[in-house]
Amino acid sequence: MNEQQDWWLGVADVLASGSGHGVEKIKRVHLAIADESFQALDVFAVTRPWARVVKRSHDGISSLCYGAVQLSVQSIGTALTKHRLSRTRVTQQLSTAQSFQRSHGTTAPSAQNAHARRRSAPRHGEPDRSHKG
Repeated sequence: MNEQQDWWLGVADVLASGSGHGVEKIKRVHLAIADESFQALDVFAVTRPWARVVKRSHDGISSLCYGAVQLSVQSIGTALTKHRLSRTRVTQQLSTAQSFQRSHGTTAPSAQNAHARRRSAPRHGEPDRSHKG
């Protein structure tokens, strides 16, 4: 894998993780500020019943929205992590195959078989002479 791509995937992973924590902190601040307003409305008997209903609705909707944002950010982070890990695995497998080839002075069996199939395959327009008939 390209080191620069790996670096950027790592940065995106850190940003996604940090954003998830940031969303939670912003939610707490938002609800704390809203609580101040609702406590002020709770003081008056006329506004008290409606303020409590609106507060419950506000807190529920806010929690739902912040939860959706946090889930989205975490999903992106998880996808990026899986992508980076799968690319790392493929790179490691290729590296292992290349090391095998260097140490044994040969090409991988699948590459040898593919080359042999290409040589023995009939060309376009030529009859197939692979079977004895």
